Amino acid sequence: MNLRIYKNEKKCRSCSSSNLIEILRLGRQPLANNLPTAIDKNCIKIPLTLMRCNKCGLIQIKETVQPMKIFEEYLYLSSYSKALLQNAEKLVAKVVKKYKLNTETFVVEIGSNDGYLLQYYQKLGIGILGVEPASNIAEYANNVKSIPTLNKFFNIETANEILSKYKKARIVHANNVMAHVAELHSILDGVKKILTHDGIFIVEVAYVKNMLNNAAFDSIYHEHLCYYSIKTINSLFKLHGLEIFDVEIINSHGGSLRVYASHKSVCKKTSRYKKLEIAELENGVNTKKICLSFEKNVNEFRNELYITLSKIKSGNKNIICYGAPAKATVLFNFLKLNSKTIDYVVDNNHLKQSRYIPGTDIFITSPEIINTQKPDYIFISAWNLAEEILNDLKSYKNGGGKFIIPLPRLRII
Repeated sequence: MNLRIYKNEKKCRSCSSSNLIEILRLGRQPLANNLPTAIDKNCIKIPLTLMRCNKCGLIQIKETVQPMKIFEEYLYLSSYSKALLQNAEKLVAKVVKKYKLNTETFVVEIGSNDGYLLQYYQKLGIGILGVEPASNIAEYANNVKSIPTLNKFFNIETANEILSKYKKARIVHANNVMAHVAELHSILDGVKKILTHDGIFIVEVAYVKNMLNNAAFDSIYHEHLCYYSIKTINSLFKLHGLEIFDVEIINSHGGSLRVYASHKSVCKKTSRYKKLEIAELENGVNTKKICLSFEKNVNEFRNELYITLSKIKSGNKNIICYGAPAKATVLFNFLKLNSKTIDYVVDNNHLKQSRYIPGTDIFITSPEIINTQKPDYIFISAWNLAEEILNDLKSYKNGGGKFIIPLPRLRII
């Protein structure tokens, strides 16, 4: 059955080289965001293998799962993160000012989710269109948030449809999309087609440097097909006549790149881009040597975390988990944790409540239970949002509660 829903890639997703080496095996993992409504002892688990292309350097996973198995029904709503909303609002304000956008401007977002970013353009009277493959999220965006959204995967065919009904876009956003798609080349062909001659393609991707340096294996799951550096994403863009001219390092998702690209030779490269590109080359961000040490670091962290959790439980203390992101699925399955270690999970997203972490018997409920249950420890699985979560749970901490933050370094506070 599994063979029908995934395939093993034998060539690099970017440059098509067959010179790939294995970096890390995370064993058989369930689909990280497919949260069941009942304990599923027979849930589908698929191998999860991290690879490196020795030609272009792109870090990628070996297995490609059929997209509809992942995105047909999606349970992640971006608007549930205050940090993401704040970042989106600031980004829109900056883009509008820098590129002098007005009510004649047209903005497209690929993987627009519930319209968390596009809403800020809409408030300014700027024309918008979202493209979102998850049918339930697209419906929510259209009907609840009033964000015009196409329920499709973005590719060259979708680009042609947009051009037939709308017009070319001055700005195209793709936040945390380029890691998720198997049809990289069709997407970039589509972007090039819908961009105006002076159009800007703004992309956010998790920075592979942070993942490798911090042993952050929990960001590796079947949805995330590629893990980029500045060099590898620019190499990919150049194959399609697009070129990065500016880049920022931002805090999202444990450390991300925000890159600005245009049609080739349209925009002059910034000094910031040149400095970061040189720094990346000098520091050897995803060299073969660094990649091969990643597995050792991950296994050392796994052992440290397992021992820490075991010691806490041996003292008859209870541990709950705050957040049911994909990270939790990967980490819990890799450590083979169950409800004997993690009593339950709480999450603000009502779509995730009354479900289970895939591959486990760990139940997900509302955070309100913390006020009555008063757990001894709260494990923050969404460690990239630790600051936001700690701020929300000040009263718990003031009452003597403790937090376990697994990454980028294991600590108890």
